[in-house]
Amino acid sequence: MLKMFSWRILPVICVVGCVPVVSLAAEPVDIGSHRELFVDDHVIGKIEGDARLDLQQPVPRDVAVVTGKPWEGNTCAYYTVFADTDASGKAIFRMYYRGSNYNRKRRDQTHRQVVCYAESRDAIHWTKPKLGLIEFGGSKENNIVWDGAGSHCFTPFKDTSPNCRPDARYKALSQVHRTGRPHYAAQGEMTVFAYKSPDGIRWTISDGPLITKGDLIDQETKIARSGLADKFSNVEIVSHKTAVTYAKILTQHKVDPLRFMMIGNSMRSDIVPVVQIGGHAVHIPYTTTWEHEQDHPHVDSDHYSDLDHIGLLPKLIREKG
Repeated sequence: MLKMFSWRILPVICVVGCVPVVSLAAEPVDIGSHRELFVDDHVIGKIEGDARLDLQQPVPRDVAVVTGKPWEGNTCAYYTVFADTDASGKAIFRMYYRGSNYNRKRRDQTHRQVVCYAESRDAIHWTKPKLGLIEFGGSKENNIVWDGAGSHCFTPFKDTSPNCRPDARYKALSQVHRTGRPHYAAQGEMTVFAYKSPDGIRWTISDGPLITKGDLIDQETKIARSGLADKFSNVEIVSHKTAVTYAKILTQHKVDPLRFMMIGNSMRSDIVPVVQIGGHAVHIPYTTTWEHEQDHPHVDSDHYSDLDHIGLLPKLIREKG
């Protein structure tokens, strides 16, 4: 049985002697009404006088959530919490977490991993509704919202864009090994799945084409081994990822380039051609890249972003709207 504590965080920055924190950046960063956690000096140009950056330690308070149901198991983790409003317009906090059970003697999972859900009005007192969606142990009397691929580190968020489709108001990302095994149990290529939901409760894997480049037979074999074919509406195998190729595929599937985002590690194949047709492209570097991928045009566009890791992607999507 696991217990999740509620935490009370003391102010992050302590200013002694009422000395202001001065930024020396050429262009000051406008954070508007956004609350900024000063966990480091990334946005601070200079601290003068007796002022200091004092990072306080969280203090455990009351127990907020107790997990111990059979489907929750003894290794619940990856808690994601965000503020939202319900159908009546009232404030609500939504929590998602992994349910799994690990047998130390056998050094293996005793049941499939699932995604569990809880909600709260104040982020302190939580309830776990019996949703009746997914069967576990012969019953649907549980709070499981997902048990397919990606249950290990399912990370949801709400898309606040006014142009968002109603059936995809809530979105999620998760990482899956291409063999379908949990990432901690297998080495090799990882796949990122995207999910959508109209209400944050009923989830499906996002529809759309799977686009891959390479030899036809080789790519068909890889897709068959991965088990990904039935997760997408179409599979597009192309010889080259060019602006013309992307434009044809998007036109075929009636996708506006302005609503298309490509995430990849190849500037030459993933980023440049998508920006050229007016789409959004996010470059996430990988440790190794083909030599021919190094030769590519310079990208200078508002539609281009560079991230250190994929964990920063949900925030970028919200900002892009």
